[in-house]
Amino acid sequence: MRKSVKFLFVLPFLFFIQACNAMPTEDVKPVMQKKPQEMQWRTGTIQFMEFEGGFFGLVTDKGEKLLPMNLAKEYQQVGAIVKVQGKFVTDMMTIQQWGTPYKITKIELIKAGKPRADSKLY
Repeated sequence: MRKSVKFLFVLPFLFFIQACNAMPTEDVKPVMQKKPQEMQWRTGTIQFMEFEGGFFGLVTDKGEKLLPMNLAKEYQQVGAIVKVQGKFVTDMMTIQQWGTPYKITKIELIKAGKPRADSKLY
């Protein structure tokens, strides 16, 4: 019985040694770093949503729904096409229940839209 008890203690150690030997020893080629997701330029259309008190949202060409937290008044135009760069806000909850909160750091107007008051949506 003593031999089987020793074997039970030695067996996990042998598995550990074998696992260490199985690790690759070849050089790993460095992978090109991609731009962080939030630092990429996004092109999209500004829309006005009438629910939850009304707010502006940005729908990108790729279908992302961004909830801009700091959209300047001069860009609050329904149907405007803009190019934005910014950061996703992950530590915030909103009442809009639409899109991902997004803080704009750079914005460029590509095509002007209509002011909210002239829009059929409002």
